[in-house]
Amino acid sequence: MMYEKQQITEAQLQKILEAAQSVPLAVSNRPKARLTVVQDPELLDEIRKCCQTESRKNPGMLRDSLYGAPTLILSHWFVLIL
Repeated sequence: MMYEKQQITEAQLQKILEAAQSVPLAVSNRPKARLTVVQDPELLDEIRKCCQTESRKNPGMLRDSLYGAPTLILSHWFVLIL
């Protein structure tokens, strides 16, 4: 799976962040999730290097765990790769 190299728009990002904050939590008194958006290509490359995994189909070949996505959203509870 590969993602489009085109960056999502600011409006799309805001809609995703609003939806993520409205997700019901298992514990009602738990604070909203803190979200970190990464779109800087150099930082994404550094994260990719740390998260590479070995391909099951091609042993010895490293696989991009972010699948080339230009946006990464991190949270304490989930990770969205867009």
